Amino acid sequence: MASDCSPADASVSPAAKEICDGLDQNCNGSTDELCTCPTGTTRVDLAVGFLCVPDLPVWGIGPDDPGPLLVVGSGPTAGTATDTVTGLMWQQTWDSGKNWLDAQKYCHAQVTGGFSDWRLPTIAELASVRNLTKAPMLPSAFSGPQGAMWSAVPSPGSFKPGWYYTLSGSHGLIEVVLGSTTAINYRCVRGMPAKSVPKVRFTYDKATSIASDALTGLQWYVQSKVPIIQPDAKLWCSTLQQDGKGWRLPKLQEVESLLNRANYLPALDPVMGSLNMSAHWSSNVHPSSGDGLLAGFNNSLSTMYAPTTTANAICVR
Repeated sequence: MASDCSPADASVSPAAKEICDGLDQNCNGSTDELCTCPTGTTRVDLAVGFLCVPDLPVWGIGPDDPGPLLVVGSGPTAGTATDTVTGLMWQQTWDSGKNWLDAQKYCHAQVTGGFSDWRLPTIAELASVRNLTKAPMLPSAFSGPQGAMWSAVPSPGSFKPGWYYTLSGSHGLIEVVLGSTTAINYRCVRGMPAKSVPKVRFTYDKATSIASDALTGLQWYVQSKVPIIQPDAKLWCSTLQQDGKGWRLPKLQEVESLLNRANYLPALDPVMGSLNMSAHWSSNVHPSSGDGLLAGFNNSLSTMYAPTTTANAICVR
């Protein structure tokens, strides 16, 4: 076994697990071999090398219609649309009919706009350009189908090994699809969010049951209300007086920001672990069906129910 290359650092030793951060944690003279990306990030392969990309909205909670924030490229960057909030550049067009591995290879081979570092997006990145105000839920800068889109994010092995998270363009829901045999749609992205996940994300006040989120700046009342229909959930939050007022039922993006897709049962930070694991209401409704949109704290999937169906609720401010 190799000798301890940094005795003063407890995280570096021959027995340490290699982390994808450009350092040699296990003292074997190599960097990032068979590594695991740091907590809160997902390994996303490029044509050469890889990135550890946060699968969280590190750029903050965006508007329900991100279309006005997208700048369409021209001249050398024709065929691209750049998001002025996330800093990510997207291909305007899409491709279809490939399994997960072939979709990833397709992105790696792209040179749209003169760039060669195209990749599959994370779910948080896909959700950042989802338009929740119209159906299909695509911004006007994009062409594309209404079906599911591949992400780079795998389902936890304890949930559905070999499956990958997808985002539907028709109803905006996060689902999982078997990667090896299923052929669906995909859109490539490039770039890296400028911000990172805070080392300590949640601060919990036990006396008030309020968790403060350093990533989004939001405060959460860590109590699930169940069973409750969507209109009553909105009323409950708006009249809640827990350490002051200002509470409301969260938007879908806000509920999804709590999810840790590397975890299962629950797919939450331990600070939020006392919440009911079933689907929780958002304040959003599907623009065509009028169904309420929800996110599940057990498996990170989202769904939609008639507003008169009972589910769980959590409040934010």
